[in-house]
Amino acid sequence: RAEKAAQLQSRWQAGNSRKDTAAQAFADPVSALRAAVDAADPADRIVVFGSFHTVGGVLKDGVPRLSARHMNP
Repeated sequence: RAEKAAQLQSRWQAGNSRKDTAAQAFADPVSALRAAVDAADPADRIVVFGSFHTVGGVLKDGVPRLSARHMNP
């Protein structure tokens, strides 16, 4: 709790033994959602969960209208 994103990412990477996973840090929840949408494949699902800060940051302007490449053939 209350740890800076870069510090949390560093700790996670230090303890992560899997090579097929990665972590990124973003300035805010909306930026993270945009990056997830941009990286999504057609069969992917994006789920936002966590604290009120995290979910609220995504919902502050209403339910996002996602326009990922794979959603618009």
